[in-house]
Amino acid sequence: MGCFMKLKMSINAKMLIYILSTSIVIFSFVFGFISYRTRLLAIADAEKYVSKVGDGYATKIEKDLSEKMTVLNTLAEAFSVYDGMEETEWKELFLKMYFKVYEQNPDFYKLWDSWELKQFDPNWTKDYGRYAVSVFKQNGQIKKSISLRSVDGDSEKYLQIKALACDMIWEPYWDNFIEELEEKKYMTSLSSPIFRNNQFAGIVAADILMEKFQKLVSQIEPYKNTTAFLVSNEGVFVGHHKSDLIGKPVSVNYPEYESQIKLSLLIKKGERGVYWVNDNKNQRVLLVLAPIHVGELNAPWGLGLIIPANQVLIDANRIQTFSILVAFLGLLALSFIIFIISRNISISLKKTTHILEKLSVGDIVGIEDLNISTGDEMELMANSVNQLKAGLNKTSNFADQIGKGNLNAEFNPLSEKDVLGNSLIEMRKSLKHADEEDLKRKIEDEKLNWSTHGLAKFSEILRTNSRNIEELSFNILSNLINYLEVNQGALFVIDDSNENQIMLELKSAIAYGRDKFLKKQVGIGEELVGRCAFEKKTIYMTDIPENYIQITSGMGTANPRALLLVPLILNDESFGVIELASFHPIEKYQIEFIEKLGESIASTIAAVKVNEKTTKLLEQSKSQSEELAAQEEEMRQNLEELQATQEEATRREFEMAGIVKALGTTAFIVEYDLEGTVLSCNQKYAEMLGISQDQIVGQKHSQGFDFTIEMKANYNLFWGDLRRGLQKKEVNRILINNKEFWVEETYTPITGQHDDKPYKILKIGFDITGQKLKEQQMIGQEIEIKKEKLLLNEYQTRLVELQDQLTELKNNKVEQTTEVKDASLSKPISSDILIKGTNDNLLDWIPAFETGIAEMDEQHKQLITLANQMFASFKLDKNKKEIKENIRSFMDFASYHFGNEENYLEKFNFEFTKEHSADHKQFIKTLSQFQKDYAANKIKFLDHSMESIKKWLFHHFSEVDKKYIPVFKENGM
Repeated sequence: MGCFMKLKMSINAKMLIYILSTSIVIFSFVFGFISYRTRLLAIADAEKYVSKVGDGYATKIEKDLSEKMTVLNTLAEAFSVYDGMEETEWKELFLKMYFKVYEQNPDFYKLWDSWELKQFDPNWTKDYGRYAVSVFKQNGQIKKSISLRSVDGDSEKYLQIKALACDMIWEPYWDNFIEELEEKKYMTSLSSPIFRNNQFAGIVAADILMEKFQKLVSQIEPYKNTTAFLVSNEGVFVGHHKSDLIGKPVSVNYPEYESQIKLSLLIKKGERGVYWVNDNKNQRVLLVLAPIHVGELNAPWGLGLIIPANQVLIDANRIQTFSILVAFLGLLALSFIIFIISRNISISLKKTTHILEKLSVGDIVGIEDLNISTGDEMELMANSVNQLKAGLNKTSNFADQIGKGNLNAEFNPLSEKDVLGNSLIEMRKSLKHADEEDLKRKIEDEKLNWSTHGLAKFSEILRTNSRNIEELSFNILSNLINYLEVNQGALFVIDDSNENQIMLELKSAIAYGRDKFLKKQVGIGEELVGRCAFEKKTIYMTDIPENYIQITSGMGTANPRALLLVPLILNDESFGVIELASFHPIEKYQIEFIEKLGESIASTIAAVKVNEKTTKLLEQSKSQSEELAAQEEEMRQNLEELQATQEEATRREFEMAGIVKALGTTAFIVEYDLEGTVLSCNQKYAEMLGISQDQIVGQKHSQGFDFTIEMKANYNLFWGDLRRGLQKKEVNRILINNKEFWVEETYTPITGQHDDKPYKILKIGFDITGQKLKEQQMIGQEIEIKKEKLLLNEYQTRLVELQDQLTELKNNKVEQTTEVKDASLSKPISSDILIKGTNDNLLDWIPAFETGIAEMDEQHKQLITLANQMFASFKLDKNKKEIKENIRSFMDFASYHFGNEENYLEKFNFEFTKEHSADHKQFIKTLSQFQKDYAANKIKFLDHSMESIKKWLFHHFSEVDKKYIPVFKENGM
């Protein structure tokens, strides 16, 4: 330092260089420290903020899937209610319930179940085979599908589900949304197991499209250029900003994260965390993971966010740039001041040399003030030195306090132009503001964590207490009072048992943890509770009426300071009200937490009420059944007395119904009023016109005619005769869709019972198109015959010569025909006439098929019905999907019937069991090939395959199955 002071330089230069260099060091240290701290705070804030965003969206997805899983749990548990009913009754009730649930859950792509045949069919001994019901939407309408599945063995996926037997979310998969268009959709399935007698009996499941979560993921952007993704437990993308990555593995598309932090393994373990990694361009990014748990199987999904580091630090970099600019300007200002001061210092600086030497090296401790009273520039210089020393002491102490974290230290700058002092004050303000923001952030994080923990806690309470409304109410209210630390509460539930007077019934009331079990009802709109349920809005009061409510303790009673009433709303419908009273105010975030919780409570209450109503209806049904049984004996005697009369009436009714049915299958039947307006028509008439019966009703008989004056007169005469009771008969040619029809129509006036006046007209028409075509053909043939007669006359002489040869040929033909008939008798089928079906049937049930064994005959009839449905779908040119469904239903039931029949054959030791089973297997093999050929568009209507199926069924039922009849009857069947 002494060498520096001995340099031959002007005092002006020395002061400028020394003070400026010292200021640069101080400024560099202070602003470097501020920049470093600001950067760390920005990174910490970004990590907390992004983690909160990720957890929030993960919780939203988890809640959405868990609510759907709760619906499936309710359906699975409902089986225990219907287990005591007849199979046909509970199947019908379940189907109605599925339709209702499917309507109320629009996110369900398909709702379906699977019942193990071994649990419900006592004759089914195999460990596989399922009865399946599916509910889905097609062309805007809800439809159902019922079929037998896995009759030849369970799939690998279903074996896994059966082994786990728990609530689970499936690994996402691609499926065909519309089979005809083959538009692939990405989806997953939620399933809940069904148990019967503590054994696995099947599952209830729902298919959910991933499009909703893809849209949700696309909306997540806490920072610019954020990449969000949703990954399944097996490491496959379910949602991503880039939709082309859907369904692809994480390890292949993010190898850089896989190598750095084992991304797919973290997701599989359900880890939550924040990681700084490098992307595929070696750029630093922030990666945040939040787990999503659904179902009982430990197979979490993961939600991830990737944010570039430059986006996270953009605010910190901006503050750093601003700080450098401020420092640079401060140094410029300081240099200018030092330069002005140094110029005014006089030559005589002996008395101040020692002090200035210390000041030049920054030693300001223990320096006494200069007492120079020269009245000239030296005095001013001395005063300035004293002020400088004092100012540096204050500034140094202030900077030291800030460095120690004391942001409340007192400091007054030397003047308005004190750049260093003002900058330190501004720095203190910035640090205070940063601390205040950090404190606010911590408070908000604590509130969010409190709400998240509470929602998870009460979700578990709602899930485990969903059987009884009183038990559920008490558990909810007691836990809610303890969690909120309030003093008293009550839970009211809507009682809609009386439709004319809907009330709010008090289900639970708790003060200091004890259940008072008060009996109270409040009308909708009455008191604050009724008003809250009616308006569907939260009511929070701090100015409570004196006698409205009191909190009682061992020391006495007192009015609460805060009263909160929250409606339990689900789908804009009130299910109840929660009332809480407290000695201390209830915070806004606590009110918002209760409002969110209210939706889940309302959903659970709705499910519990449905279960209770269902149980009550079942008990009523059993009671009514017992009453009906008691009345049955009394009614039996009355029925016996009426039986003779009813038998005659039934016989006549059956004959009339048969006539109407037979007439309706062959004739067109239409009813008109006396003005020619269609009142009704049968299906055959609608099929001929190609429109529905509803579209035909209301049309005029004259619609579509272009009358001339003469035709109009004849038409009016025609209807005038009908109104007078005259019967009319016509033959008309009709052209529909470029297709010609000939119809023979009879118009008959229908008169009243008490008079002979017609009140409507009945038209019965027959399709005589074939007859007309034959007549036209015969006319053409007559012309041809006349031409051929001329040729025959020319060859008459030659025919006489060949007569003997023709006679001999005819005799040979008779012998060949006899041989063919004899040969045909040896075949299983006597003639095609015997196996020709009526109307649109492939095969009719005939007496030759009867075995006398009720179970086998019933299954044979069902198999023929399914074969006729398959045949009709071909003949009516149904859509490909319906035809494939009919083929599959026929194959499934054939496999089920053959398996059932073979079990009996093995059980009774039938001597031709192997041959019989081989015949079954060959037929199933033929059907499988038929199914594959149709899928490949190789099958056409009424081809060889359909004829083969008809002949095989006829032969098998009429001859092959007849062989085991004696054995079955010997064994009690």
